[in-house]
Amino acid sequence: MAEAVARQIRHQLLGEELRRYEDEHGAFTDEELAAAQARIFGTAEHEESASTA
Repeated sequence: MAEAVARQIRHQLLGEELRRYEDEHGAFTDEELAAAQARIFGTAEHEESASTA
């Protein structure tokens, strides 16, 4: 149960940080969101670029 609470707290803190960033720098672009998703979850495109690096 402690891990579930810790995960919820991390999720909330991340949400707050993302909102703060957007308040300061504007909304994330589609390209930024796609790059973040690829980095977090992996995609074929991301894996190809990682293997060539």
